[in-house]
Amino acid sequence: MAAFLAIGEVARAEPAPSAQPTRPARPTVVVWAEGADRDRVRAEVTAALGGAYDVVDAASWRGGVTRLGGARGSLEGSLRDHHKRPALLDRAQKAAQEAHVSDVVLVWTTRTRHGHESAEVLVVDAARPSSAPVHIGDPRKIGATARDEVTRAHPAASPVVVATAAPVSVPAPPPAAPTSPKLPPSSTEATDRHLTWNAGAPEQRDAIADAKPARAVHVSGSELLDVSASAGGGTRNFAYTGATSTTLRSYRMNGAPLYGLQGAIYPLADAHLPVLSDLGVVLGFSQAFALQSASADAGTQSTRWVRALAGGRFRLRTGHGHAPILGFTGAYESDSFTFSSSSAAGSGTLLSGAYPSVDYQALALAMDARVPLGRFAVLARGGYLDVLSAGDVANDFPHAHVAGVEAELGASVALVAGLEARVVADYHRYFYSLGTTPGDTVVASGAVDQMWNARASVAYLF
Repeated sequence: MAAFLAIGEVARAEPAPSAQPTRPARPTVVVWAEGADRDRVRAEVTAALGGAYDVVDAASWRGGVTRLGGARGSLEGSLRDHHKRPALLDRAQKAAQEAHVSDVVLVWTTRTRHGHESAEVLVVDAARPSSAPVHIGDPRKIGATARDEVTRAHPAASPVVVATAAPVSVPAPPPAAPTSPKLPPSSTEATDRHLTWNAGAPEQRDAIADAKPARAVHVSGSELLDVSASAGGGTRNFAYTGATSTTLRSYRMNGAPLYGLQGAIYPLADAHLPVLSDLGVVLGFSQAFALQSASADAGTQSTRWVRALAGGRFRLRTGHGHAPILGFTGAYESDSFTFSSSSAAGSGTLLSGAYPSVDYQALALAMDARVPLGRFAVLARGGYLDVLSAGDVANDFPHAHVAGVEAELGASVALVAGLEARVVADYHRYFYSLGTTPGDTVVASGAVDQMWNARASVAYLF
């Protein structure tokens, strides 16, 4: 019995073979980039992280953000909004925990009107509260800054050196099971060193669909809807040129209050289809109220001024960030300025010195531009009006020809995400070639009808 106990003591005294040390697992990181040159920026950040971190596919994480109530589109608007950012970061952190990643690197880039690029970097730590975004003015430092921010949250794993008492034989691992052939990665996926996905899994396909770069909401140039309500005032000045008939009456209105509604919708904005995603329908309506016209000989007459527009528009972004946005519009436009004494067209109302009543129906071909300047933007528009009919004035001159032009200049300022204030002045000019000759009942070589309109509006973009 004593010998047995002694043997037991010796066995316990012998040092047990030490286990082979293992290298700590590398932190897993998701890189999500938005804005100008997002694919290039994502590749640069991935390369800067090097082999010290496992950069994994962002699809699972992005899908988790959506499931937790996040937007399906761009995250940039919420990241820039101080009120929306905390809720988004909370969802991003929970999605990182569900996807089993250590950190999520969010990068959003913009281009200034001078072509310079800047970026914001924010690291979402799955275990700790997120810090504030870091602004990067030099695009060459995006990768290095992102790496420093990730390192601050999770230092890269380093090899561990442990002295061992004696070599320990380790049995050879069993042969690996055969694996199915991998699908070739896309140009963006090729930057991920550890990208794996199953093309046959429906939930994985859904996550990848959610992770596609999406439309930026509340941003002009990528909006699905742009609707505004306006209030302002307008003037009109109608005058004949080369008139010899005393019955032809000019007209001047110094001011009338106006209200209006304008809108544009791009039905396929979320479809990511070239050209089609930027084709939209535009609508507009404005009307004067409490308007009357008076003169010593014609008395006081109620006056009606209504303008309406309906057509299509194609928008063209000339670049990223603060690059100008162009628009090309083809629309049917109506501009009616009538009086209570106006009678049927072509009835000779001008012979009795009636007010010049008009009802312009025209095809409008116009081009517009929006030039962003930070929170502000300059708005401009110009177009030609192919007048199809003009109302009483043209009908009283059998050989009359009417055409017109329009111009607009204004500015806008962003108030909060999706809401902006606009101030715009527009000018419509209709010019007549009346084609009269000496001996006609009324004689004039032409006429000019000018209308000014200034308005302030509040617009919502989605």
